Amino acid sequence: MLIDLQIHSTYSDGYLTPSQLADLLSKNHIKIAALTDHNTIGGLDEFRLACAKKKIKAINGVELYVKLGHKKFNLLWYNFDKNNAALHNLLRTSQERRRRQIRNALMKLRQRGFKIDESRLLDKFNHYIPLNHLIDEISKLPDNKKIMVKKLKTANPGQDEILMKIFKNPAFAKVSESYIGLKQVINLKKTIHGQLILNHPGKHSRLD
Repeated sequence: MLIDLQIHSTYSDGYLTPSQLADLLSKNHIKIAALTDHNTIGGLDEFRLACAKKKIKAINGVELYVKLGHKKFNLLWYNFDKNNAALHNLLRTSQERRRRQIRNALMKLRQRGFKIDESRLLDKFNHYIPLNHLIDEISKLPDNKKIMVKKLKTANPGQDEILMKIFKNPAFAKVSESYIGLKQVINLKKTIHGQLILNHPGKHSRLD
């Protein structure tokens, strides 16, 4: 039996909607799947309905950016109660914090000559704001593409290069993730249950 327990949709940094993902999973004979968008569960209902039509068992999932002291890492959370109000509040607070960070970063880029309407651009994202999609939107304008080519000194800068040299660069528009305290997650787990799994364990060989 084929299983896929880490999938991202357009609700975070994926390029397929939850329904399109269900179609893709079905074509690849996946029987059990979990949608694990970053810091949002907005796509779970659509995913579950689409999977049911394809006879795929859908598991509630989310990938959280978490911090413990100065350590930052990703956690996968499965089989939780997705209707819990405290969970929705926790994720909403994280999303609002990230939206403020992104807005500040976009304002800095506009001051550096980029053609950006922060409010209009942010209105395209209702949940987690993924930098890959944000870069796609900004790069659509030729004037912005010219600035990137000049700043990065390459004729055709890729998404990863733009991400690291502009959006992760303090000299331009440093953007960090919106991290949730691990203690908050553990306390909430006592109420909504489920399983927590360390994601990308190779990156976090030590968390002490």
